[in-house]
Amino acid sequence: MKKIKLLLIILSLTLTCKKSDYVFTPFLIPLLDPNSITESKLEDLVQVSNSDYNLNENGIVTQDTIIRWWNNWNLNRPNNIRGKLILLHIAETSPSGIYLRPKEVNGVYSYLVNNAESIFRESRFTGVFTLPHLLPTGGKVQNFLREYNINPTEDLIVLIPDGSANEKLFSLCFRIWHILRYWGIDHRNLAVLNGGRADLSFPANLVNNFLSDKVGGSFNLPSLRRDNTVLQTTNQDLFTFLRTNRFLNSNSKVYIIDARTNLEFTIDRSQNWAYSSRAASPWYGDITKFLPMEGRINQALNLPSADFLEDIGSGKRLKSFNAIQNEINSKVSAAIVRSDRFIVYSRNGIRSSLVGFILQAVVGYPTSYYDNGWTEWSLSSGRATQSSNSLPFDSPWRTDFSELTQPSSPFVYNADYTPEVGAANVQKFTILFSEAFSRSSDEHKKADKAFINNRASSGATSLPSRPGNPCG
Repeated sequence: MKKIKLLLIILSLTLTCKKSDYVFTPFLIPLLDPNSITESKLEDLVQVSNSDYNLNENGIVTQDTIIRWWNNWNLNRPNNIRGKLILLHIAETSPSGIYLRPKEVNGVYSYLVNNAESIFRESRFTGVFTLPHLLPTGGKVQNFLREYNINPTEDLIVLIPDGSANEKLFSLCFRIWHILRYWGIDHRNLAVLNGGRADLSFPANLVNNFLSDKVGGSFNLPSLRRDNTVLQTTNQDLFTFLRTNRFLNSNSKVYIIDARTNLEFTIDRSQNWAYSSRAASPWYGDITKFLPMEGRINQALNLPSADFLEDIGSGKRLKSFNAIQNEINSKVSAAIVRSDRFIVYSRNGIRSSLVGFILQAVVGYPTSYYDNGWTEWSLSSGRATQSSNSLPFDSPWRTDFSELTQPSSPFVYNADYTPEVGAANVQKFTILFSEAFSRSSDEHKKADKAFINNRASSGATSLPSRPGNPCG
């Protein structure tokens, strides 16, 4: 009875407050229903960096900030952080062996995350295709947090490119940031170091080959009660926008951003085929194979990820805030307003993670990610490849229509280019008739929502069963 009276008093105060965005209102939700989920909008998930990255305590941070934290974490940690400083050194396959050392007595823990690209992708069924590079399930992310004993409501997680940061490794760190945001972690608990550990200057006493022992944890990811799946745009969303000019039931202006190289964007055959059209990483089948179709999503603007990077040491880091803003103004529009939306894609979701981070967490525009990228879009064409099926002409998931894909006069099918490509060199895939006419292509996203609502298992099974033929 006392709880009910208290809630009525709080509700009364909230409703009578003149300020529409009264800060206490969100906290009523878990009080009224402890199992409720806060469903984010894109505008809820933006943050704006300081023009001086040294002043940031989340998002993109510098080595000076890391040094200050490491020297005295208890004194210098951000006000909202009550837990540990978790330094995660992100490596692909060959770790450097030299890391920022832990200082556990003061709450600083340091770990190596090796083979990170395989940890932060998963083979999942969309309803039409099984794609090997999709965002990992909640169960996989939860297991990752438990492996390193991370409590994302209390700890600050810093993603550090191990060794020297080339573009791919640096982009991978932003991919991980994006995945952790997608799975509900607050931006104040996440940071990315601007540059590789080996490319930056750290005091000698901060660097050695020691790492923290992994002791394991028990954090329950759905306990965040936060649904950030709006960050993932599907091909269904893009079809709707390109055919109706509406996105997420909003009339806001929308920019589709292609983060691939200009050679991929324009299909420039004056350069080596392997550079302009083959996979940047083997995240879809055979790296020596081409996808069925080249081109770009209709209305897309090209913002290559490399254009936002500058050299430091033998690696890369983000350009200055002002340089990034100027790049966006010159290549997109100088008239962008805060209500405008961005959808960013690349081939497999790596380079788009870097550009998406810049849009969402540096300059601060509402941004979503078409993570399935050009891989899914190209596979959804109707051009058959050798020993494989194509989508039937009347499949609702076909992308080779002029309102969806450019160039369209003609469409550029790789199997038609011989001997440069030839059908034998195009990625083969199989698709069932029932899948070609599936009612949805976002089964993976629906499974994520179910996990957030605690209606699914740990996510150990990443390939949901395929639907039956909707045509009977």
